[in-house]
Amino acid sequence: MVNLSYFNKKNEATDFFRCISRGPNDYYWVGTTNGLIKCSLLEDIPLNSYERYNTDLSYNMSLANNYISCLCFDESGVLWIGTENGVEKYDPYNNQFKMTRIEGALGKSIPIVSSFGKTYDNNIIIGTHSNGIHLKKGNDISLISSEELRIVSIYSSDGKIFYCGLWNGKVARFDYISSKIEILEVGVKDAPIFSILKNSKGHLLIGSIGEGLVDYDIKTKKYHQVKPKELGKQEINRIAQHREGIIWLATEDGIFKYNPKTESLQNYICHLKDSDGLSNEKIKDIIIDEKGTVWASTRHGLNFYDPLSDDFIHVKEPKELKNIWVTDMATDSIGQLWLNMNFNQIGKYNPQKKELNVFSVNNWLRSNIYNKRGFLFSDKKHIYLGGENSLISFNPFSLKENVYSPAPLISDFRVRNKSVFPGDTIN
Repeated sequence: MVNLSYFNKKNEATDFFRCISRGPNDYYWVGTTNGLIKCSLLEDIPLNSYERYNTDLSYNMSLANNYISCLCFDESGVLWIGTENGVEKYDPYNNQFKMTRIEGALGKSIPIVSSFGKTYDNNIIIGTHSNGIHLKKGNDISLISSEELRIVSIYSSDGKIFYCGLWNGKVARFDYISSKIEILEVGVKDAPIFSILKNSKGHLLIGSIGEGLVDYDIKTKKYHQVKPKELGKQEINRIAQHREGIIWLATEDGIFKYNPKTESLQNYICHLKDSDGLSNEKIKDIIIDEKGTVWASTRHGLNFYDPLSDDFIHVKEPKELKNIWVTDMATDSIGQLWLNMNFNQIGKYNPQKKELNVFSVNNWLRSNIYNKRGFLFSDKKHIYLGGENSLISFNPFSLKENVYSPAPLISDFRVRNKSVFPGDTIN
């Protein structure tokens, strides 16, 4: 399968057109000796108004060969491409995600995206595991910090001051207006900081992997551990705050609900023998939607908090959600949940209709904390997530769904592992 990327150059060498096909969306596809051309009208080609797809040796999802011999659309809208190196397949339903590469310095490791932040003027801050902080401004991505910074998480409450959790237990304070960076000692000795949140007092709540929760006073730069006896060694993946000031913590040992006023702490865990309770205790993300519903993602699906029973209930419908590993979540403007899932998948879940739509995207396997990707719902038209060395973005409301279901085709019929043909007698 190919994930086509294109370029458009004027005054290119003359092409030899080999074949032509018109797709379901009325675009023309022209196979040439120099790749594939896509255009609205054939008359646009002499005007250089077209997109060209070519072989890119540095990108394994591009065309394998530029010499196109034949083209054919099947009933589902998939384009089959004949080349000198065999048959390629372009699936429009798997090519709805824009991938922008992040280039590392010569000799450095390939940038791996860990987290995102949105600036007040609608630019995107990108954190990488080993290559510093980058800024996406329009279509350009540039390095805006030392590459020595190893970013785990990014948080901002105003889009101007960004707090970046580091792998070494410190926090980098990045001033977007002045471009200045200050390294803060926040009371975490040597543990990656996975989550940061400003509470109602204006303090930072800092969650780390293995050193619990820290309350950091921004003005005095003093800090203290929150509930060190219960939370001191917890691995905190995410912090969320309810409008009543209640703090929710997603950890590797279930979910903790902390009331700062009463200092009460409650732990929600998985009940193996009961139908209710968390479906898994390894909670990867926790968010609160516009209605106030608390959602939690785990290695075994999705859960929500039920105030009446004071417990979490795992989502059972559709059944495909039951055992899916969900690493990150976001909500859109109409209340749908977007799920960043393992095995190259993005899910759109409608809680009212209990419907799940799954889209394929090449953002690689996330099998441990080092491979956890960022996920950002920037605005109504953009969701960002991290790839292996790229920034992936898509419009959540323009994704097409493949509703074509081919009729089943029986290719073989066997009894006791032996093929049976019409007219055969079975004893």
